[in-house]
Amino acid sequence: MKKEKNLEKEIEKLKKEIEKLKKEKEEYLAGWQRERANRLNYIKEEKERLKESLEVANEGLVLKLLSVLDSFKRAEEVIPQDLKGNQIIRGFLQIKNQLKEILEKEGLEEIQVEVGEKFNPEIHEAVGAIEEKDLPEDVVAQVLEKGYKFKGRVIRPVKVKISFKKVEKNKN
Repeated sequence: MKKEKNLEKEIEKLKKEIEKLKKEKEEYLAGWQRERANRLNYIKEEKERLKESLEVANEGLVLKLLSVLDSFKRAEEVIPQDLKGNQIIRGFLQIKNQLKEILEKEGLEEIQVEVGEKFNPEIHEAVGAIEEKDLPEDVVAQVLEKGYKFKGRVIRPVKVKISFKKVEKNKN
């Protein structure tokens, strides 16, 4: 009988040990799963940060290339009409078009602005004002330099002059 009681105690002790080990196993598994999920989230966040860093770097490069595109435009504007058919001039203009196409494929878009459009500080940069009798106040009176968005974000606002009306003084 004593032997049986000892065996029962031993079995009970082993059952408790098994339960304890099961709990530890579950804790370790849950901890491992949490750490794995954290690692996957970290990798995802790092990829997003890297993508953002590349976009910022690309934006800087695009801004620098915009000055080259502006120079091409200014040079094109002074080409005499009789030289526009010249093979060298056509090649020059083709280079300008290739540069513009590459930038557009990468996400560059020109901000379209019309004279008479309401001034919007999010896309316009006022660099002067013009007295205009034919236009309402605070609208675009003249576009001085094109503006651009890169991947939907304004990287260079359109430089404009806005209209104003001269205040007439009463002569009483």
